[in-house]
Amino acid sequence: MIYIIGAGGVGSWLAPAMCKLVGPSHVVIVDGDKLEEKNLDRQLFSTDEIGEFKSDALARKYGCKSVPEWYSHGSIEVRSEDDSAKSLAAPSTSAISAGASRSIQ
Repeated sequence: MIYIIGAGGVGSWLAPAMCKLVGPSHVVIVDGDKLEEKNLDRQLFSTDEIGEFKSDALARKYGCKSVPEWYSHGSIEVRSEDDSAKSLAAPSTSAISAGASRSIQ
């Protein structure tokens, strides 16, 4: 499983590439931010998606999974015991920090 942490200027462009490389069922996007109009000039979203969680919009577009509730205000907190949360500790798991906050880099 590959976790992309941050779905903005880097993560929104990284998500489609990772989905093509490893398959969308192996990609999870983590970002609790909602899309704003000011993001559209540098992030891979459309005006129809303004107000949505960035991770949800990308997951719908590319067929991967989204967990916006794990990321808030620059920190990650896994708050679930589902299969995605358990796979975060699996040996075959990778996390890519694509966020602007120093606390997740």
